[in-house]
Amino acid sequence: MQFPGGTIHILVVEDTEVDFELLVLQLLEGGVHAECTRVETAQQVRDALERQDWDAIISDYSLPGFSGLEALQIHREVGRLIPFLFTSGTVGEQAAVECMRRGAQDFVLKGHKRLVPALLRELEESQKRKEAQATQDRHRQIVESSVSGIFCADCAGRVTFLNERGEEILGKALGQDSVVELFSQARGAEIAQALRPPYLEIETFAFELDGKDLHMSLRPLQDGGVLGQFTDVTRERSLEQRLVLSQKMEALGRLASGVAHDFNNTLTVILGFTGLLREELPVGNAQELLSLVEDAAERGSALSRQILAVARQQELNLETIELRHHVDSIQPLLRQAAGPHVELEIRCEAEHDRVRFDPNLLLQVLINLTVNAKDAMKQQGERPAAGSRIVISCADVVLDETQATLIDSRLGPGHFVTLAVSDNGLGMDEETRLRIFEPFYTTKSHGTGLGLASVYGTVAQSGGGVWVYSELNRGTTFKIYLPCLVPPEQIPEEVPKPEGDYLLLVVDDCTATRSLVREVLQRDGYQVLEAASGQEALRRIEDQSRSVDLLVSDVVLPDLIGPDLALHLRDRLPNLAVIFTSGYGAEFCRLPPPEKLSHRFVDKPIHSGDLLRKVRQALSDKNR
Repeated sequence: MQFPGGTIHILVVEDTEVDFELLVLQLLEGGVHAECTRVETAQQVRDALERQDWDAIISDYSLPGFSGLEALQIHREVGRLIPFLFTSGTVGEQAAVECMRRGAQDFVLKGHKRLVPALLRELEESQKRKEAQATQDRHRQIVESSVSGIFCADCAGRVTFLNERGEEILGKALGQDSVVELFSQARGAEIAQALRPPYLEIETFAFELDGKDLHMSLRPLQDGGVLGQFTDVTRERSLEQRLVLSQKMEALGRLASGVAHDFNNTLTVILGFTGLLREELPVGNAQELLSLVEDAAERGSALSRQILAVARQQELNLETIELRHHVDSIQPLLRQAAGPHVELEIRCEAEHDRVRFDPNLLLQVLINLTVNAKDAMKQQGERPAAGSRIVISCADVVLDETQATLIDSRLGPGHFVTLAVSDNGLGMDEETRLRIFEPFYTTKSHGTGLGLASVYGTVAQSGGGVWVYSELNRGTTFKIYLPCLVPPEQIPEEVPKPEGDYLLLVVDDCTATRSLVREVLQRDGYQVLEAASGQEALRRIEDQSRSVDLLVSDVVLPDLIGPDLALHLRDRLPNLAVIFTSGYGAEFCRLPPPEKLSHRFVDKPIHSGDLLRKVRQALSDKNR
């Protein structure tokens, strides 16, 4: 007989050489050509099973100082899916039944001709079991490695299976939930009806769940249940919004460019003939009237330059500048733009801050953003409220391809310098945030609506990108990303990951941000707990049997501020490392001094490299 896997390897548990040779001879006479190895002690059995794979085990029932049942137990402990057959000279029916009950495949008397057919039958069944197990393992691997959540529900609507990715997206493990309860936070009659038996085939539909954008498809199963697949497309939707904004800005820019061209031709005629008239007319009232015409034309020319900035067609005089020195040099102009009723703080602490930019245009960009921030802090058009504050800061970051694309679809991965302007003004809602860079769009009673559009166009024409973070009644941060001129040898080396098993707690009320941080940390080998509020974080700590090593928390939470949460947790976990995150920048958050609460800070948008570097540094310091 030829075995599908090649030569048959049989482990024989037998104490006498004579009986072993008779067994080999019986197999040969039955047409079974096998490599047989004899062992006779418990340790030899264990060593043989751990040393190599066997196709079958044939064991004597009675051995001096060692029983066949002990060999069977060792076989089960090692966990091999191979047939185990007993042979014996004489044995009672009760002993044979006990062997079968404990997991043996058969019991054959020594020398009986039924041994070979029994062995061949079990080898064939074993091969089928292995193939079925391999198929099952492949299917399980495919399901568990899927980027989508996958679930099954029975005819009664009870969820019978939910893969690991599904648990991550939903933020909960499979319990006794029905399929409707599992997605209970989703709204809309479509999903409610789709998730109730009898199930109908639905191609794909979209819905929102706990701040995440999900796409789901359902397929009825033959037993009357349903197979569902849902994918978190929150990041893809964000990328799509950025792409739409980029395309819209390009289209409006082309339109604006044409308008500016015709406008400049008109202004050329006005300014030219006004100058000629000035030469012809005597000094007096007519000259004053011509001055008014010229002033209006010059304002129109400035407006035209803004339009060209929006269209990214202005003339650039790029120079290599160091942002720290440049911002310091224009501080008086920025303070004048902020006005006397606003506290202006400038902190540029980037280690690498050399960029290519037009210095005059950089001044215009910063003044535009400073004036915009000042206006956002005015109360009903009056002067800024008491305590109004603007912070201008710069830092250097490394972005991967995905992170760069989230900021601007034209950006590629690399080393960037960020220039941020933050205020504690009124903030803006999501609808306003998505339109804030559109030409001629304004929320003010005055102005042209070109200020922020020209900022966006100038930065984009210079090879950078602009990102905005805002919360109503809390403030806004505009962050400019410019490619950094850093020699490769000056880029800081990656911080090595500290050895050990660490448990991290991530607290953020934004589900998408929380999911991103969890994914980055888990990929780096950390165990992660999540919470959407300070109180939930405290409960998660109480429910844990082991201590949390590090807290990653947003500064602003629905019920607590991040520093208060960290101080509460430090009372219970004195050795807890702390990292705060915020879209406003550390200098704007008024965090506790290091002597009161040692911590690190990560700017939003969170970049995986920066986050992992700070996490590794915090854990390394914790172990010192």
